[in-house]
Amino acid sequence: ERGKLDFQFDSDKLLLAEELNFIQQALSTLMPQVDGLTLTPLLPAGIEAQLCLPLPDIGTGAFTLTGVTLNSNLGLRVGDGFEIRAGLWLSKPERPFGLAVLFLGGGGWFGIDAAYAPPSKFITRVSIGVSAGAFVALNFGFASGSAGLLFTAGVDFYRDWQTGSGTTAVSVGLLMWGEFSILGIASAGVRLVLRITYENGGMRGEGT
Repeated sequence: ERGKLDFQFDSDKLLLAEELNFIQQALSTLMPQVDGLTLTPLLPAGIEAQLCLPLPDIGTGAFTLTGVTLNSNLGLRVGDGFEIRAGLWLSKPERPFGLAVLFLGGGGWFGIDAAYAPPSKFITRVSIGVSAGAFVALNFGFASGSAGLLFTAGVDFYRDWQTGSGTTAVSVGLLMWGEFSILGIASAGVRLVLRITYENGGMRGEGT
């Protein structure tokens, strides 16, 4: 009407094409993992609360316990109606818990996610995994750290109860890490994750 073309660009609302999703995933892995309670806005409108409660790595004598984290989330998205999301996880595939005697041990993760949108949309995900390898954790009070090598295997079950459809994804992977922290003031770490997933007759590989 005014004879002008105008638009607004907001990087926080940018959605990348499927072929470029790896950029978003790579950036998320570079961001520090936030412990405690975080609030995240959801598009087009809504909010999600996430609670992350990690236990400190424990290394006493011949026993080592590492990677134990309780994660929970609750979200509400408003669009064409509303959708409620909830989830509860004991550790995650990218950071499984582990219990070792001397330096050899195993562990895993377990989690469940659910999404409900009235009147009948109901989607669930259950993830179970195990891991085995070698790792060690040290805690001197003022300084702590851990390092290890784990082989992982997991199964994810997806189910859409409205349509009765579902998929099962099987994955195997390799996880290597090393990290330390001094008085919670200075910290550094490196983490390598390689994973192969078989789903719907196809196989894909991921590495971060």
